[in-house]
Amino acid sequence: MQANAFDELMLNLDEVKTSADFVATAAALRPRLGRVLNWNEHSDEKEMSLAREFMNAKGVQHAIIYRALFVAVTAAFERFCRRLIETALQTRVADIPYDRIEETLGTQNRKLTGRILSTIDSPRDHLTFNYDDLITNLASCRKNAARFKLNEVAFSSVVTTSSPHVLERALKNIDVENWWDEVGTDSDLRLVLGTRKTRETSNQAERRLAELSRWRNLIAHAGDESLEVSMAQFNDAVAFIRAFSKALWKAVLNSCATRSP
Repeated sequence: MQANAFDELMLNLDEVKTSADFVATAAALRPRLGRVLNWNEHSDEKEMSLAREFMNAKGVQHAIIYRALFVAVTAAFERFCRRLIETALQTRVADIPYDRIEETLGTQNRKLTGRILSTIDSPRDHLTFNYDDLITNLASCRKNAARFKLNEVAFSSVVTTSSPHVLERALKNIDVENWWDEVGTDSDLRLVLGTRKTRETSNQAERRLAELSRWRNLIAHAGDESLEVSMAQFNDAVAFIRAFSKALWKAVLNSCATRSP
């Protein structure tokens, strides 16, 4: 059984965090390894050579590794947001005929599918589309159709970055708005952000998400501004994304479940 979007994200974050913890452990061990090993009793020359090489790696810039791991974390979050959009849309239209869905969803389905179809000669590098399926699904969305399928990937493809503006636009396309305040009620998110009130938490979460999106763009696109990512900054970013994603997952799916026709 395929994990849902939230569970998949948590697994991905655990994997990246494990790698980050290994980097931290290696950095702490390197200057101490000479005192730990018994060089006189150790006879495997290959292992001894590896140990010496490890101890001599004094010029390693750990911030470079944390930058790469940070990009992996934000990439996992973007994938989560795309899958969240698809799951939410499926929830909104489950077990109903086409005539009962909101007119705005039908309009967005046609518009967003058309945008993807226009890329058939220049497909996106990071997303794969089955254009025949997109056309077949679109044709199923007609008046009096008891069975139909919206192109969920057309809606989710709007998520091109992890910025709050992009996320708001993607959710608005599936008629999910005014979700920030519900996100702000999450106790784990309040703990991570050090906030107490709902509006304070939602505002701080929006600012933090924008900041992390900006960091990601600076790193991934080699921006003019130099950016170092420390172990502490990396860990704080992971903690925020965990808490924010949980709050977002609950808020969006609750909205779709209560507003289903």
